[in-house]
Amino acid sequence: MHNQGHAHAMIGARYGVALAFSEDGMASGTAAPPSATRSPRRTFRGEPGQVPLARDFVSRYLNARHCPAEAADDILLCATELAANAVLHSRSGHPGGHFSVEIAFYARQAVRVTIEDSGGPWTERGDGDPEAECGRGLHVVAALSADMGISGDASGRMAWFCCRWSTGRGDQPACVTSIAPR
Repeated sequence: MHNQGHAHAMIGARYGVALAFSEDGMASGTAAPPSATRSPRRTFRGEPGQVPLARDFVSRYLNARHCPAEAADDILLCATELAANAVLHSRSGHPGGHFSVEIAFYARQAVRVTIEDSGGPWTERGDGDPEAECGRGLHVVAALSADMGISGDASGRMAWFCCRWSTGRGDQPACVTSIAPR
């Protein structure tokens, strides 16, 4: 399910790592309070071998929520990309480093996955060459997700994305882009 992603959501995040939202998320007023249940969260060692474990962590919760396979594939790809970025592009990948993954479900048809890293300089690897094997991951996440963003600085960052799926009843769940005060 290639959700309504917006690659332009990442323009601000590429250089200043400012909070970035898609125009749809801001225009539709999709902010909503979190559900009363606590969101699953787990911390992983900042090692490449931990990225598949982070993917499995997200997969377990998607399976428990009966997420359609096509949507789950997109969500797992996005989660894997952001977890790999935490290990490769932040202090999380240094000896003793770590990253955290948090999963929040909304309206039984939307999920928000947040990856928190240990900060540090976040340099892009890749020169924009379309044949390069790196440098396109955030664009993939933007294209597959309904909304995404990055906030933080050299002391720590949170990269998140939201994906939604339809139950076939024509309902469109809201993607939570921020928590609105009550």
